[in-house]
Amino acid sequence: MDIVTPKSALGRRYLFPSRILAPHTRYYIREMHILTYTQLLESYRSLTLESLSAAFGVSQAFVDTPSLKPAQYETVIQQGDVWLKEVLRLNKVLY
Repeated sequence: MDIVTPKSALGRRYLFPSRILAPHTRYYIREMHILTYTQLLESYRSLTLESLSAAFGVSQAFVDTPSLKPAQYETVIQQGDVWLKEVLRLNKVLY
């Protein structure tokens, strides 16, 4: 769900066509975006490790422990980069 689209549609439909409001449309839309995102982020302020662990029925340590997957993906990508560089270097030598 895009929370910004209705405000953009309002600007296109009512503000841009108006001679008086058109110069101020971009400012209005920008301010509405800021207010919208502020309200959205405010709801996450109460999100804590304690409330997450209670909601999912796990320990706080489980919620706080980072997954090993990102590190494994990073390792695979780095190894792939090394192999790619070698292949490109050999390609230059052969052709």
